[in-house]
Amino acid sequence: MSRLLRLLVPVAIVGALAFAVPAGGQAEPDLAKKMALIANVPGVENPATPGISYTNSDLAFWGTKVFTGDYGGFRIFQVSRPGQPKLLSDLRCPGVQSDISVWEGLLFQSLDSPRTSAACDSAPTSPTTPGMFEGVRIFDISDPRNPSLIKGVQTDCGSHTHTLVPDLDNGRILVYVSSYALTAGSVGPECLADSGTTKGHNKISVVSVPLGNPAAAAVIAEPALDPGTQQFDGNAFIPGLGLLTTTGCHDITVFMELELAAAACLSEGQVWDISDPVSPEFLYRVDTPLVGAWHNSAFTWDGKYIAWGDEAGGGIFPECEATDPPTKGAIWFYRFGDTAPTSTFKIPRFEEEHCTAHNFNFISTKQHYRLVGAWYAGGTSVVDFDDPANPKELAFFKPMNPHGASWSSYWYNGEVYSNDIERGLDIIRLTGKARQGAGKGLPFANPQTQMNVID
Repeated sequence: MSRLLRLLVPVAIVGALAFAVPAGGQAEPDLAKKMALIANVPGVENPATPGISYTNSDLAFWGTKVFTGDYGGFRIFQVSRPGQPKLLSDLRCPGVQSDISVWEGLLFQSLDSPRTSAACDSAPTSPTTPGMFEGVRIFDISDPRNPSLIKGVQTDCGSHTHTLVPDLDNGRILVYVSSYALTAGSVGPECLADSGTTKGHNKISVVSVPLGNPAAAAVIAEPALDPGTQQFDGNAFIPGLGLLTTTGCHDITVFMELELAAAACLSEGQVWDISDPVSPEFLYRVDTPLVGAWHNSAFTWDGKYIAWGDEAGGGIFPECEATDPPTKGAIWFYRFGDTAPTSTFKIPRFEEEHCTAHNFNFISTKQHYRLVGAWYAGGTSVVDFDDPANPKELAFFKPMNPHGASWSSYWYNGEVYSNDIERGLDIIRLTGKARQGAGKGLPFANPQTQMNVID
């Protein structure tokens, strides 16, 4: 759900490398196989950089609405006609990452850099500023045309990403907050800033949000992570940017019916039992020296396999060049319970710009194993995983605007939605036979929260 680079180099450098393209700019025709662009909504221009959009980040879905996060806030679209998305609201509420998720009339937003307060008119600040805020904002979106901030919940080391864990028997939503100590801008007692330290952020924060009174949301637990044997990652996944020794998880995917979580914890993947969701229990790990940055995960809808993504190079270096090995920056497929991979997949096109596996999900169908995922400059790819030992690309879409980069690409109720870092929201349709058996209707989708088994 994010690029590690933002945490490792000055913001000015990131802007020069990744974001210096006019919103919606396009240099030549798009490339596509069995996919067609049916709508594009350009990103919101950042007034601090005229002609350049805010960085677009993650997506969430509820009913016929799609929610798009960006570093300047979030937007809500009506997509009952996917080819004609209608903007309902655009709330400018800045914060780095802006990882978002939704539950009924609530929206959650991650902030991973200090601000003067949780308020939308706050400003970037030092971690030593009295009253500074870094963590999770909670919004009322019961009127999607007029969202409003309810409160911010401070979490140790901020919130790089988060995952919703519905606990409806207790009338609440739990929020698993993931972060790690990578910059001097991070805040908290277990969020050290020194790149030479050997202590990291070896826990998650659990925020409880009472559905009847979300203003009472608070951190109720900080479960420790199983440290593993290779949790400290050195600088293996960001060559040339100096020593990096830290722990922590990036993304956590939960499967509520199975009471399981798959946590991408930097140098390894961990599988947890979440039958007690406030106190996840470590079950086992997957680990290989060929992966330096486990970024995210997804279960197949029958729970038999877990896909893990390797964000090699932190999402900034070209990891899809002809000289790169096929496992670098790939998606790794493991049968549930196995610690050896079944197979790996990497897009079959070479890229000279930043390219690696990023955010993905499985199409919600019992007829096929098909994964939809973002590959930064590599665009969006649909992977046929029906033969688990031999995954292959079924379709792809690559927008050809200069330095285009898809942050998140997900399947939702018949279409593929992609949030491109620079060009904004793309709505893409599978075409021809590739569309057959393409997914069960879902009432909502937070890509890191899977609810019910489909078998």
